[in-house]
Amino acid sequence: MAGRAEKPGLIQKSTDGVLMPGSAAKFLEGEIALIRGDAKSAIDAYGSALSMDSGNAFLVTSLALAFHADGNDKKAEELLDKVLKKHPQHEFALNLYARIHGDRGNIAQAHHYYKAAIAAAPASAENYLCLIELHKGAGDLEAAFDTAEQLVAAVPDEAEGYGWSAQLAFSLGMIETSKKRTLQFVKMTPLDEKAGRWTLLKKQGIDMLEAGSDDFALLLLETYLGIVPDDTAAIEALVMTLKKLGRTKEARLAAGRLKDEDLFLKAQLLYFFLL
Repeated sequence: MAGRAEKPGLIQKSTDGVLMPGSAAKFLEGEIALIRGDAKSAIDAYGSALSMDSGNAFLVTSLALAFHADGNDKKAEELLDKVLKKHPQHEFALNLYARIHGDRGNIAQAHHYYKAAIAAAPASAENYLCLIELHKGAGDLEAAFDTAEQLVAAVPDEAEGYGWSAQLAFSLGMIETSKKRTLQFVKMTPLDEKAGRWTLLKKQGIDMLEAGSDDFALLLLETYLGIVPDDTAAIEALVMTLKKLGRTKEARLAAGRLKDEDLFLKAQLLYFFLL
């Protein structure tokens, strides 16, 4: 959420004004400590930052996050209540309150706060993604799909919205919608993120193969292997897809792409499945 302000020496925080260099340095100490899993050091660092920048809502919420990470939800909620009393549409505080309730299994309350966070910042993808995870975890796939579609409409340049929509549509039996959203996911994923995020294509390719959409499975698997060429499971699925399509020669060539350590699997594909 941090971004650099136009004025040198200041760090701009969304809706919270600025952090002066001293408090910014302590804030960064807290961030590093939290990433390392050292919640107590993060509490100390955020507390020091607040002593230099009293009342900064972003810092107060960051401190609440550290207390939550340390297992002290009572203190975290006290801090969040203070923020929301003064800033009832504070996105970060609303999101954190939702997470706290979600961790406790209070689905209705978590849903309430995520929806409030979305209302406060409708162009922020994170809150939609958290709500999708909440619905999915609760087994409500239709609500998760509806939220994914809302994300696609609200933030059309966010690739994860299309990815979630594709997966959930498939789970709900909406094969054509899943195909459409998968292709949009491919188009929207930034080039530098393809290797990390395109694992969805492998999953969707295997799912489409099992669903009988062989041509589409082939498209997804070939696209994925163009980015991650040595994925054993994807190569195996590609071989089986080509075999189902009657393209045995290409299937044999695909099986040959398996690494030497996958020699047994290669032998199975070449001599049992492809005869």
